[in-house]
Amino acid sequence: MHRVFVFLLSLLLLVACSGDPQVAALLDRVDRLTYEQPDSALRLLQQHEAEASAWPRSQQMRHALLTARAQNKAFVDFTTDSMLLELTDYYDRHGTPNQQMEAHYLLGCVYRDLGEAPQALQYYQDALDIADAIGSTCSQDVLLGILGQMSFLFHQQYLPHDELYVRERHLHYAIMMNDSVEYAFAKAQMIKPFYLLGKMDSVLTVIDETYEFYKEHGLQHIGSQYLPPAIYIYTTRHQYEKARQLMNIYESESGLFDSCGNIAKGREHYYYTKGFYYQNMEMIDSAEYLYRKFLEQGNNSADAYRGLLAIYHKRHNPDSIAKFAFLFESALDSLHHNMEQQALHRMSSQFNYNRYQKEALDNAEKAHVANIRFIVLAALLVLLAAGAAYFVKRNRKRREEQNARYHVAIVERNKLQKEVESLNAKDYESVITQKEQEIALLNQTIERQSTIYHRVTVSDRLSDFEKSRIVQVFLGKRTYHKELTVPTGNEWKALVSQFRQDMPSAYATMSSLSPLQLQVCVLLILGFEEGEIAYLRQTKPQVINTAKVRANQKLFLSNDSASLKDNLMGIITSC
Repeated sequence: MHRVFVFLLSLLLLVACSGDPQVAALLDRVDRLTYEQPDSALRLLQQHEAEASAWPRSQQMRHALLTARAQNKAFVDFTTDSMLLELTDYYDRHGTPNQQMEAHYLLGCVYRDLGEAPQALQYYQDALDIADAIGSTCSQDVLLGILGQMSFLFHQQYLPHDELYVRERHLHYAIMMNDSVEYAFAKAQMIKPFYLLGKMDSVLTVIDETYEFYKEHGLQHIGSQYLPPAIYIYTTRHQYEKARQLMNIYESESGLFDSCGNIAKGREHYYYTKGFYYQNMEMIDSAEYLYRKFLEQGNNSADAYRGLLAIYHKRHNPDSIAKFAFLFESALDSLHHNMEQQALHRMSSQFNYNRYQKEALDNAEKAHVANIRFIVLAALLVLLAAGAAYFVKRNRKRREEQNARYHVAIVERNKLQKEVESLNAKDYESVITQKEQEIALLNQTIERQSTIYHRVTVSDRLSDFEKSRIVQVFLGKRTYHKELTVPTGNEWKALVSQFRQDMPSAYATMSSLSPLQLQVCVLLILGFEEGEIAYLRQTKPQVINTAKVRANQKLFLSNDSASLKDNLMGIITSC
């Protein structure tokens, strides 16, 4: 009867944890809908928002995750971070790596909408660390979103070197996904940082390769849309024939022009580019027409005024020169003012981020101290319980051994006493003396009330971990020239699982780390070098160094990577 009760209770708990099957089916349907029709998915999720509060915790969190995803894809701005902070915390403890990655990515999108660019980049980087850890099994849709958002923010913050680094990561993942179209798109996006860095030859190379790729695949209308920067560069270099050829391709293949020759909205800067070409070709009237057309339709009036000022310089018209010089100067002042406002906003964002970071570090330190106190208290209680059990068991065994020796000694003594009595009758004095000595020894054994205690040495748990099979597998993989030396996903999981089993206190201390950071720490404890870890993770040493720095910050509030191993060994020796 007891077993039946336990079985029924377990079944009820399993059903409660798995949630309502109808709700699960609804969420599965919405999950697919978020990618194709995010607006419809968002309306459907909002219809069930009231009843979601009664769902099991796991389904409430999935509803929140899908809502955030649909909101982000439907370009609905986030206004608060409270829900996403709760969501990220939940999935860090209970979610799959892909759910953890998406939660961190969406939290980064929240701070993007709130204007907190540094904090947004922090959470994007955390999501990218998780993607690095799980490799090819990560969600490609989320991964591409992370890379796109990081590139956009770096470009917005005028950080072309950082943007270029992320674009190169984009290329790496496109190769890993074996997606040539995504690779071509990622390569084309490198035009922007190269242009900001003044690497015009690299800009021309990328534009040429991009156009040729799309042309080979019958997608000239896409490839030709990247040509305007090349037209401008060739014009500045006085390679007018090349610029003219690209203008013809752009206007005939891009599909951006109507029957009257007007370009699509948002692309009006091309009027300035073409006007600049006409200006250099001494086609002054055509250049003026295009500059004025750009001024009427475009948003960047400074370029238009610059062009018109150049035109009237060529015409030697003092009144118009004075007029457009004033307008050009005013436009530049307005542009500089906007740039200063953006700079102030970035500084404010950085200040807010530093404040949030300090609060986070303070909270992390408090949590770390609380965790240590809890671990020490728990360890003391376990030691007391284990010690009590050990002494009870040892005392019981000692009494049993004493009783056994006591009864054996009595039997032997009685036997010898009978032999002595028998020998007395025969007067064998020497034999009697020997037997009496044996009796005396047995009497001493009977009277002895204690035993010699032996110390028991507690086994070294780190030694157990180092001797485990999975650690031996990893040690065998650290030679670069062996075949099949890269660990599988299951081997990474087995390594962390063995570490948690053999080193539970150290694992609890490091539980706040991301998967990649935890793996790096475990390998450092085992004596692996940074280059070996990068090889086993199939990534760059810079990625491993970054993971070390972040782990050192989280665990020890230290901002370097060099001291991480010594700090980790300090944890091990204190556990």
